[in-house]
Amino acid sequence: MKTLSEFNQTAIDNPHTSPIGLFKIELSGLTLYLCDRVWGTGANTCVFNGQLYEPIVTNWNVNAGAIGEVDQATSPGSANLTIDNTVHVGGSDTFSELVSVYDLYYAIVTFSLILEETRFTKVITEDDDYILLEDGGYLVLETSGKIDLFKGSIESFGDVLESQVSVHCAGYELDILNKFAYNVLDADSYPNSDPDDNGRIFPQAWGSCLRVPLLAIDVGAVSHLSESLSVTGTTIRISDASKFSASGTILVDNEQITYGDRTGNVLTGCGRAANSTVATTHEMGASVGDIKDEYDYALDHPVKAINAVYVQGVRQASGEYTAYTGQSGDEHPSYPGRGVIKFPTWPQIKRQVDLSGDQADYDIFREATTVPIGRVKSLNIAGTILDYDTDTSILFQAAPTGILSDIYVEYDFGFRHFGIVADDIDFNLDGSTIASWNNGEFIQFVSSPLKVAKAAWPVSGEKTATFRGDGMTGTAFTVTSANVFATSDTDDLGVRGSLVSREASNTPLGQFQSFSLVSSGANITFPTAPAGNLSDIAVTYAWDLKVWGEMIGIGSQLHFAIDGINVACINLDGSITALMPTPMTLLYSSWQTSIAKTASRLDEFRRGYAFTVTASQSCYTDDYTSTLSISGNSMADSVIGGIVSVDVDGFQDDASGTYTGIPNALIERPDHILKHILMDRCGFVSGEIDSASYGAAGAFYGSDYPMGVVVLEKPNTMELCHNIADQAKSLEFWEAGRHHLLHVPSGEIPVLSQIESHNIDQGTASIQYTDRVDIQNTLDAGYKKHWDDGSYQNSVSSVDPSSVTKYGTLGNSFVFEFIPSGESHAQVVLDWKKGLRQAPRMICKIAGGFGLLPIERGDVIQFNVGAGGYLESALGGIIDSTKKLRVHELSYQSGVIAITAVELL
Repeated sequence: MKTLSEFNQTAIDNPHTSPIGLFKIELSGLTLYLCDRVWGTGANTCVFNGQLYEPIVTNWNVNAGAIGEVDQATSPGSANLTIDNTVHVGGSDTFSELVSVYDLYYAIVTFSLILEETRFTKVITEDDDYILLEDGGYLVLETSGKIDLFKGSIESFGDVLESQVSVHCAGYELDILNKFAYNVLDADSYPNSDPDDNGRIFPQAWGSCLRVPLLAIDVGAVSHLSESLSVTGTTIRISDASKFSASGTILVDNEQITYGDRTGNVLTGCGRAANSTVATTHEMGASVGDIKDEYDYALDHPVKAINAVYVQGVRQASGEYTAYTGQSGDEHPSYPGRGVIKFPTWPQIKRQVDLSGDQADYDIFREATTVPIGRVKSLNIAGTILDYDTDTSILFQAAPTGILSDIYVEYDFGFRHFGIVADDIDFNLDGSTIASWNNGEFIQFVSSPLKVAKAAWPVSGEKTATFRGDGMTGTAFTVTSANVFATSDTDDLGVRGSLVSREASNTPLGQFQSFSLVSSGANITFPTAPAGNLSDIAVTYAWDLKVWGEMIGIGSQLHFAIDGINVACINLDGSITALMPTPMTLLYSSWQTSIAKTASRLDEFRRGYAFTVTASQSCYTDDYTSTLSISGNSMADSVIGGIVSVDVDGFQDDASGTYTGIPNALIERPDHILKHILMDRCGFVSGEIDSASYGAAGAFYGSDYPMGVVVLEKPNTMELCHNIADQAKSLEFWEAGRHHLLHVPSGEIPVLSQIESHNIDQGTASIQYTDRVDIQNTLDAGYKKHWDDGSYQNSVSSVDPSSVTKYGTLGNSFVFEFIPSGESHAQVVLDWKKGLRQAPRMICKIAGGFGLLPIERGDVIQFNVGAGGYLESALGGIIDSTKKLRVHELSYQSGVIAITAVELL
């Protein structure tokens, strides 16, 4: 809500208030001061605050911008003025001539109002806000009387040969799109960078962020032999040596070779079989890698702390690398002012990074031993349930060794219906109600997968049994997989070994091969078992069933099985019913070499069925090795072996505490992050940050809304700011050149403005509703993002039962990429989103005079509706005095202020 001076507050209640539009256009080397009419007398004609304004604006309007009714996203504001092109302006004969001299594009324009009453017969008073003069009774306002409505940049203007020229301006929302500062990795500045990373922007991070991928800035080049190399050759020709060191060591196949000089693409003075490798003959085209003294990976800026380093998602021991924060006293000598990870070179040919990890905090998991559970085993001739699994207990493996934390179970489940169920029944899984039959309607409340947090390693999980009623109709509630995840201080690779897999040797098996031939094999075969002690053996099957021609006289259901488990059947009418999902995974106690399946069949008259299966068997084995071969297009791909990422505390405040109020503090609160982005990254100044709304938002956040924001590609800054605010249960928008941050409090939301009947012009009120497509009542959201692979480690859900009953299950999934931890934070935001979507909401549009001037976007308003009064009639009796609405859009034109407000549920 705008804070008006005492005079302005009084003036807007006067129906005879006479506004004056003031317009400031800041060109390079010239500032124009324009107004929309003549006011004042004598030396004070068209003078405000000592500045003369030229009355050549003939028309103007402002649209302050809009906030989305459902998604709360901000749309840019805009403003237009029409300028008289027949008079002098800014030292030029016409506005056209001025345009030809000065560059108007992106010039800053400010639209303001001052209010002037008609006449006074005596001097009333003098104070800080205004002076009333006796000569003619005209008002001369001081600076505090000016009301700013809009600030933005000139985007375009109309035909400069016309007698009046229109000027179109856009708000700062558009202006910030291209202002975000970033740096791009290029081969000229970093000649030894990984070609895969060239052209990417250096990562930027705020708050505590998990597994942020770094760019490989100095990692060694890879090329190829342009001619064969004999076992004794000492001159090596390669395709492109431009990025190789002037002298050093290379890797060709598995042989290390030293060289003393590089001239063009020729390496000379070569010493073969270096570092205990073996000299061999190398064919033309063999890979050649430049072995570096170190391998460096970097962020764009200094960081507060680097807490962990990962390669391909595996945490590394602290002795495997050196971390530089980039802060003074902790900088890489060649790359100051950046967070950098340095891996040292090793004299032996092996991966320098231990992909097994060697330090606390390992991500581990164990599969359940009794899944799938709850399946329908076979159908009867009516297509309803003949035989089914009645088990209800899901058993888990014993807890792994080590100290465990962050334990949770993830269940994959599904429902299959066989007729209508007349009974009322709830389907529960590990303490949560997942779905229900109620009065013949099936409602699913939670989507798969379900994640359930645990205080300790679980022994089992309980589920509702698959249901079959008296008529043999029912619902299969099948849990297809259940995995326990945890963080451990013990490396799981040393416990279970490495994961290996083998594809079936004769699949796909069972497919149609021609009009007259089908693959009729009935056994899926696998290669021999891998070496070592095997555990957690599983086979994943993908299956497909197709019917060819009309199935005549089959007499009964045809069931199709894999290893004795029916996965589908063909009904009497030839239709197919799936009993299990595809793909599906089955667990085994020993390695499988042959697994039976129902054979495909093709009879005469081209009738038959193809039951096609592909399969992959996996296990953990304690017989694992690590070898090195050149891969990729840089030596980092071979020596380091994958994406390097870090758990990082990002930008820290400066020594003055400019952004957080605390010197050198981590910038992690939403208001602090937005302030840093706008000022440090986009070049705005503190005066363009609305301190009042930011201060109130910061007090609301406290320590409950820490964020982890990462930028990995050139951002749309408008979307970035919205997403940060949105995931902090807040709105953000620009108002008159200042960025506002408005938090949405929990509980009762205070009303800022009361709308009276005299504030609304007759016939301007209208009421609509948000669209049906926006109704959503069953929501889930992922949070705690791993930025290197884009995965989300936790999730929350929110369901509105009354909305589900009224409209059915209407689901949507969100991702809270900037919420790095904290279930309560994610839950509060998701519940807020549900409240915006669970039912249609009223959209009320009104228009009135300057009594509406204090209202801003984001304000919560109410109407003072009296029984039988004008407002009750104007609002159709739909809105009463208790209804709260939030202002989403504002515009100003010809003395009329138009407002769009949306109902708060």
